[in-house]
Amino acid sequence: MAAAADARYTQDLVPALVQAAVPTRLVWGRDDVFQKIEYARRYVQTVSGSDLVEVAGLHIPTEDSAADVARAVRSGAPANPPHVDPSVATTTPPTSNAPGRHVGVR
Repeated sequence: MAAAADARYTQDLVPALVQAAVPTRLVWGRDDVFQKIEYARRYVQTVSGSDLVEVAGLHIPTEDSAADVARAVRSGAPANPPHVDPSVATTTPPTSNAPGRHVGVR
């Protein structure tokens, strides 16, 4: 479980997410001490078609700001998704057999 708590595993996914060019909305706890809000801000600057909704709370904002998280999710993905060239788009997500690596809802 300790390996899954390493922020590097989340950061390792960014290159694949940049390539996938999928509209992404991050809903992030403003006071998260584990994966700081600066990670989310950097992500939306790096990944085209992403946006960030900051809510009050820590690492699991659904516990701290459930109504704000629900509003952010219901309001949908970013309004201006990137253009994806079908000749380079992939439908196969990146995989990893490394222990402790997982993708979860943020």
